[in-house]
Amino acid sequence: MKVTSDPMYRINPALHRYKREAQIIGRLVVAFGELEYLLAVCAGRAVKERARVLKALYSLRATSSRIDSADALIRPSFDGHLLSSDYETMMIAIRYCLRIRNQFAHCNWGDDPTGLYFVDLEAASRTSFGLDFLPWRHIDTKLLRDQEAFFVNTQSYLFFFEHQLSVIEGQPIYPAHPKPSELVLPPLHNPPEKHLPTWLTADQKNLHLKQAQAAKGGDPTPTPAQVALEKARAEKKAKKQAQRDANAKSRSTDN
Repeated sequence: MKVTSDPMYRINPALHRYKREAQIIGRLVVAFGELEYLLAVCAGRAVKERARVLKALYSLRATSSRIDSADALIRPSFDGHLLSSDYETMMIAIRYCLRIRNQFAHCNWGDDPTGLYFVDLEAASRTSFGLDFLPWRHIDTKLLRDQEAFFVNTQSYLFFFEHQLSVIEGQPIYPAHPKPSELVLPPLHNPPEKHLPTWLTADQKNLHLKQAQAAKGGDPTPTPAQVALEKARAEKKAKKQAQRDANAKSRSTDN
């Protein structure tokens, strides 16, 4: 098939018009695979079964399942450890990076002179408005750079914990990776009440503003309470997974 430069045949014209943003978005979407792999490597170190753990984790189809399973394998190494709080910080960061990646990987795009917008049609379809109202969200290069810096910081946490696990198993890897400074979770998007696409009708703009005001304090930046809730949910999932693993091991031993 011949590749054409004709603008009429561009799949996402908005991303061609906002090239700098598109470049960062592309890096974020593909970068999460590296974070996921490093987490899997840490899980393999935690149980001294790298090859088998990697195979088992990547046999799971859902990314969230891989993260939860890796967490269940790593967590016992840091329970009661001085680094347990830092480990929680890292896991919250990984799940937030996944959230950022997913919002860009599963959305549609639009733009106007005020900037680049995206919308999650699947999420919109589950609201009472259905697809009669689309919650467009605005992003720019500054926000995207903050998100990319957060990804890099999360990767540094993973390198740090991989080294810590290697020390625990008695085979430290060098050079040692220092613990990074914790970064504040960046917003998922810019405040929707401050960014209205120009293509919306007057009624749509009013509804957009009402919805933005209703969601204010939730999206785009998680509150401390939301972070704590996410942490509690992660711990609950990890405990359930650990119990399932223990039960499976017990059944295997009995047989």
